[in-house]
Amino acid sequence: MPVMDHPIHPSTQHGAEFRYGCNNRNQKPRGYFVLTRHYFPSGEYELRNEWIENTMSKGCRNVDYKSHPGCKDCPAPKDLEYINKMKELK
Repeated sequence: MPVMDHPIHPSTQHGAEFRYGCNNRNQKPRGYFVLTRHYFPSGEYELRNEWIENTMSKGCRNVDYKSHPGCKDCPAPKDLEYINKMKELK
């Protein structure tokens, strides 16, 4: 479906000083608690807290972190194993 071309909205343009959020991101939590239903044979249930482990990546996964202007001087740890694997797939 054709789409009419239009100028980029000013709020979506980034200047030279733009940095990604990982530049000043706090350490991610190890996980969190969530209420889950635990059922009884009678069909009734009770709510219990259940721990959900944080399985998200903890390091930067930007393949172009060395040359990307948004990554300049970023102190975030890099997930080099993932980055190298992605470069091999190119």
